[in-house]
Amino acid sequence: MAAPFALLALALLARCTPGSPPLTAPPAAPPPPLANASSTQTAPQVAVQATPSAAAAEFDHADFDALLKKHGRGDRIDYAALQADRAPLDAYLKRVALQPEAQLLAWPRAAQMAFWINAYNALTLRTIIDAYPIEGSGLSGLRFPKSSIRQLDDPWGKKHTVAGAPRSLDDLEHQLLRKHFQDARIHAAVNCASIGCPPLRLEAFTAAALETQLDEQMRAFVADPLRNVVDPTKKKIALSAIFDWFGEDFGTKANGKEGERALLAWLEKYGKPEWKAFLASFDPDDIDFLDYDWALNDVAR
Repeated sequence: MAAPFALLALALLARCTPGSPPLTAPPAAPPPPLANASSTQTAPQVAVQATPSAAAAEFDHADFDALLKKHGRGDRIDYAALQADRAPLDAYLKRVALQPEAQLLAWPRAAQMAFWINAYNALTLRTIIDAYPIEGSGLSGLRFPKSSIRQLDDPWGKKHTVAGAPRSLDDLEHQLLRKHFQDARIHAAVNCASIGCPPLRLEAFTAAALETQLDEQMRAFVADPLRNVVDPTKKKIALSAIFDWFGEDFGTKANGKEGERALLAWLEKYGKPEWKAFLASFDPDDIDFLDYDWALNDVAR
């Protein structure tokens, strides 16, 4: 009976992909999602229209911006330094927790989106430094790198107070950002503290710069040879598992050729200009996906 028991234990440890339901049951009455603030493609309006006074009260992300610049090192974070200097992060997240939801709903779409992205990234940083240094143990230590966020107990299902309500990282990503804004560029903006993830932007997202920031994140992610391989010489495309896990967001569920070539369209839009002819002739069925690197995006020590 030992072998079946071991297989069962491994299955319980695996939280197969981001967005999978947590192994623990959700609360009986989770907070309702916010009013729809979808992208301009679908164009529904938020429940409360922005007013000049509401716009003036938009959230100030300057302190989060400063700590990202202070503790970011290229595509890595100095978690030891951040842990020793955590007061600004805790103060920022206290303001995130106390932000009135009704006021948030009165902001323009870009301000709302920037708030949720920054909240996700800040909470992920706090999740790591609360447990840092992370050490693998038991069967999870065999399945994932010892410093990985995957060693923690349900990091994406744990509830945090955000805009006055208990919300998990999964809630922020899947029920708010993905569902209500319907913009696949968010996958290059939210960071899961792992090397396989698109690097954490070392500045806060803001309403005024959001479109530029999201485009820059997507271009940097697509062109990064460590996370996406596009090699015309070898006639090879091997993309991040993010494009596979969230294919629906990138249009792969569309009917006909649109769905088949959706990922190539993203590469054409955000990739290098010299890829254009290669992508135009590439068979989308030949796209491969890379293994995801769950090692912590910590600085080398």
